[in-house]
Amino acid sequence: MKDISEDNAAAIDIAAGAPTSARGDGTTDCAVVVLAGGAGTRFWPLSTQDKPKQFLTLLGDRSLLQTGYRLASLIAPSERILVLTNEAFVPLVREQLPDLPHANIIGEPMRRDTAAAICLGALICRERFGDMVMVVLTADHRIAPGEEFVRVINSAATAAASEPVLYTLGIPPTYPATAYGYLRQGESAGRWGFDPLFASWLSKPDLATAEEYVAAGEYWSEQWHVRVGHGRNPV
Repeated sequence: MKDISEDNAAAIDIAAGAPTSARGDGTTDCAVVVLAGGAGTRFWPLSTQDKPKQFLTLLGDRSLLQTGYRLASLIAPSERILVLTNEAFVPLVREQLPDLPHANIIGEPMRRDTAAAICLGALICRERFGDMVMVVLTADHRIAPGEEFVRVINSAATAAASEPVLYTLGIPPTYPATAYGYLRQGESAGRWGFDPLFASWLSKPDLATAEEYVAAGEYWSEQWHVRVGHGRNPV
């Protein structure tokens, strides 16, 4: 579990490149896809096969899923929030999120990792909501202060509504992790105050490469994406 706390909230803002004058009032119509199907194997023994970490109450009085849903509800109404999970966890999601419409809990018959889940979420959003900005969030992170994170997401949504560009948030790394993905920075975007463009993505590098990326000021990659599907391409 990555701890995105108040100590590095400003760093998140810089990584996202959110302009200080950006709209953060949530007026851009969005659909939110919350990824909640992980097995949480790296958090064993607290996280188990029957109850992985997104369903655990680790901090405060809410589970990670409930906390993530609260953030999502600040971005979109419950009617436009989809939770994608393993079909075995659907009852747990219903129990923990009683306000979420049952039709918005999507049970996947088998795990096919992040890319397939995002693609499925995009197709469902396109079918139900049309060409709307889609925000992808994860259900197993601690993010604080949540209001600042939501402001950054809303800022990206405002930008994504104007042009078919994928916006993704990165985190300044605190150590050369080999279990996370990395975003390599590219040229300055110069649009909407979001900088920089990312040039490439690398998943789970070896230690030497991770050390090189950290020294170069690259970002940890997260599954926080903002995109609008124009035309026939929802993803």
